[in-house]
Amino acid sequence: LTLVPAGLRLLGPRIFWPTSGARFERHAATVRDRLRSERTYFFLAGRLSQRRPRSIVSLILLVSIPLGLIALSVPISYDFYRQLPSGSSATDGLTELGRQFGPGFAFPSTALLTFQSRLVNGTTVNATEFSDLANLTQRVGGVAGVARVQSLVGPGGAPLSDWLEFARLPPAVQLDLHELVTTYVGLDGRTALIGIQTNVSGLSVTAIQAIDSVAASVHAYAQGHPGLERAAYAGGAPATRDLAQQTSQATVRLIVAVSIGLFVVLALVLRSWILPLMAVGTIGLSILWSWALTDLTLQQGLGLPLFFFVPTVLFILILGLGIDYNIFLLTRVREERM
Repeated sequence: LTLVPAGLRLLGPRIFWPTSGARFERHAATVRDRLRSERTYFFLAGRLSQRRPRSIVSLILLVSIPLGLIALSVPISYDFYRQLPSGSSATDGLTELGRQFGPGFAFPSTALLTFQSRLVNGTTVNATEFSDLANLTQRVGGVAGVARVQSLVGPGGAPLSDWLEFARLPPAVQLDLHELVTTYVGLDGRTALIGIQTNVSGLSVTAIQAIDSVAASVHAYAQGHPGLERAAYAGGAPATRDLAQQTSQATVRLIVAVSIGLFVVLALVLRSWILPLMAVGTIGLSILWSWALTDLTLQQGLGLPLFFFVPTVLFILILGLGIDYNIFLLTRVREERM
């Protein structure tokens, strides 16, 4: 309200460069002719909306239904390594790593299982805990989406029969098994880890679903085996899941807070309840349309992933553009009405 008018005053007609001088006069004459003949875009759009208001509103709402459904079901990518351009050293390295060792090798997940008793006390092995760990390792390995597991009892460790016969094994073999204990068992002696590699990228939504299935399977097993006190999960998929949940919650809170604040401000400025609702509603439709069209164009059309930060950026961008236009238009309507 102050900077732009002052700048216009200082620059004068030069503000329209390079359309200045005779060129400006010709352009001005063309614009005046279009205004007199009522052929400008805004006049045509305004006249159409005034002549057929019900048709315009019905058409917009009709188009908004499928676009809204698309916008609410857009798949989001949290695999930030997919943002890297193809041909870079990091991308080539990840591609080769996945080709040689599996797509989930670079970002594995871990299940941490805490039992009531220590798994090993000197040369004494707790058979109950080791049997539970063996059963859980087998259950985790059988979950859909899990390509490989590593555990104290199983791949990467030793067979259950060796642990149950631990006291009768030669000292050299006992020493080797003790080294495995230091690798797979925590400092408390009660917490064992199971390494989990999915058959897809550990940062993908599919990997998150696989780890959720693992957690459900472990929880179901724990219901009938009180020796398992607690299960926790870490690594690529659990961290990605937490990031997805936090981002979703923050975005929802942002939308709610901004919508309420915008409604209150417009209600105070416009002295109306209906106009603010119209402003918030039209901006909401603009955001839904933009998000749906972004998905149809980039993700469905070009095959490019949409990352988790895109909805927030799009919301802020469309909100900033939409609120300025709505305030300008609605204040003009209010001035004309008064």
